Amino acid sequence: MSIALTPCQSNSYLAFCKHHSFDLNPTPDTLSLFIAYMACQTGPLGQLISIQTINSYLLGISHHLQPYFPNVSEARRHPLVVDTLCGSEKTDGQPFMQKLPLNDTHLHRLIDKLGSSNSYNDLLFLSICFTAYHGFHLGELNVPDNPSKLNVHNSLLDGQIPHL
Repeated sequence: MSIALTPCQSNSYLAFCKHHSFDLNPTPDTLSLFIAYMACQTGPLGQLISIQTINSYLLGISHHLQPYFPNVSEARRHPLVVDTLCGSEKTDGQPFMQKLPLNDTHLHRLIDKLGSSNSYNDLLFLSICFTAYHGFHLGELNVPDNPSKLNVHNSLLDGQIPHL
């Protein structure tokens, strides 16, 4: 079957199907794999293809393949396709950035900056950092972004520490 799509779409979906030996029928599985494939591809400027571009490709593919495959619109709205698109949007092809671990150099800098401070909060912060470095797991010091997940019974609050 010969299907005419716009150049960008034919260079993406048809090439994807041919390269991976998939049937041209856009099933939810095929469209989901296409989204994952496109999320890892780079555009002409060397940057990863945006989720908006992938979504517009899906719309164009759906529009152009509708005469040949009447179920393409349902496949595009299938939960697997929607969830794959949402998952790709969360990562957006960008690497995860992790913070560096706390080390001796950081502790020395903290002592240099805050060691001579008379501020209770500065000294409390120093003691928390040193205690965490020498004994606690960092997970015990993290506070969740979502306030509903905060368990105050497991948290050290300012009012719970006696001031000397």
